[in-house]
Amino acid sequence: MSYDLHLTRASDWSETPAHRITSIELVAACHQAGLALHPDGANAFQLGRSMPGEESVDLISAHVVEGQITLTPFPPDQDVADRVTLLAGILNARMQGDDGEIYERAPVLRPGRRWLWRLQ
Repeated sequence: MSYDLHLTRASDWSETPAHRITSIELVAACHQAGLALHPDGANAFQLGRSMPGEESVDLISAHVVEGQITLTPFPPDQDVADRVTLLAGILNARMQGDDGEIYERAPVLRPGRRWLWRLQ
């Protein structure tokens, strides 16, 4: 089962924000946050600490749709979560889960507790 984290400037991720996040902003912000970015089609990217084909690949999908960024699967490890938190700050965006919950820091998957991670 996958869970999405949304980076948005709207009051709720299901609404279209007045100040949209563009793919160009995402590219610049990823560079500032130390996230590697690899295009994966129109308005879709893979981001993480390294590129496909390199060691230690830890990528998540980022889709820019209607001015918001949806990251999946979530949550990643601590380092990527910290960089996503930094990314949200650079973009002046809120981090919001599928159910509307707001995160001050990106959620992290704790080893051995995959199916319970949202209950922690």
